[in-house]
Amino acid sequence: MNELGEYKKGPFGSSLTKDMFVPENTPKRVKVYEQKNAIQKDSKLGKYYISETKFESMKGFVVEPGDIIVSCAGTIGEIYTLPSEAEVGIINQALMRVRLFYKSIEDYFLIYFDGILKKESSEKGNGTGMKNIPPFDVLKRMLIPLPPENEMKLILNKLVSINIYTEKISESQKDISKICSRIKTAILENYFSENGSYKSYYLKDLCKLTKSNETFGEYPYLEAKVIRGTKNPVFKNEGNFVSKNTPLILVDGENSGEIMFAPFDGYMGSTFRIVELIKDAVLIEYLYYFMLSKRLMLKENKKGSAIPHLNKKISNSLLLP
Repeated sequence: MNELGEYKKGPFGSSLTKDMFVPENTPKRVKVYEQKNAIQKDSKLGKYYISETKFESMKGFVVEPGDIIVSCAGTIGEIYTLPSEAEVGIINQALMRVRLFYKSIEDYFLIYFDGILKKESSEKGNGTGMKNIPPFDVLKRMLIPLPPENEMKLILNKLVSINIYTEKISESQKDISKICSRIKTAILENYFSENGSYKSYYLKDLCKLTKSNETFGEYPYLEAKVIRGTKNPVFKNEGNFVSKNTPLILVDGENSGEIMFAPFDGYMGSTFRIVELIKDAVLIEYLYYFMLSKRLMLKENKKGSAIPHLNKKISNSLLLP
């Protein structure tokens, strides 16, 4: 990798401090590029500038149009080529500058870095709380297979066609998901539509929403993401205890009205209430699907703007056949 280009890490330590920055309208000010420029692929982002005098002492960290910048801390390995209209500036300590000796290999290098080197950098990154780009001596020793130019072009063309194909698949998956959701909603609405042969009950007469006041020592905290399995639980020593399979309903947030079941014993999150059945004739699973059929209606009628809440007046007046 060292034979393909020049690599420069941003200034370390206190080379850039807040008192060194100047307002954007300062004459001859120089832009400071940040991680978000690389991550969001936008050279215009950022509001930090240094004076021309300070710039003279930091020319070793200069970046220009055509230079490649790489994020080096936290979200590591995001790579971006500064466009022709980008300002001349300097990189901060969270960026690395790459200048290829051979401009003709840039497209190949960007794809290889994004697909292979980013993964290797993440695996070899140091730091505990936040991953950092590995030391330069590690990066410079990384080998990049460089095929002949004609073969390189064939590889790039093939990758472009594969990307187009996978993007189409991704879009199709989104469309299929939307269709499945509409079908499911239509089926539920059909089952739970008004039927003269059934007696209907107001929801408030079938169940009530309660909170537990029991505390039993250390247990996992049951947030929505924990119940969905997308987040590991934190443990608390007190709270509102619920046992495994307890039906819970979200009363705050974007998905207010959704019923979930506690996957294990724990303390329920603050956005939940327990669904306690009043009438024995109702199966909780039946109530679950009924509430699912009303999901869009409840979502459209939430109360509150900053933090939306379940509209209890509407939910209590729902008629369940």
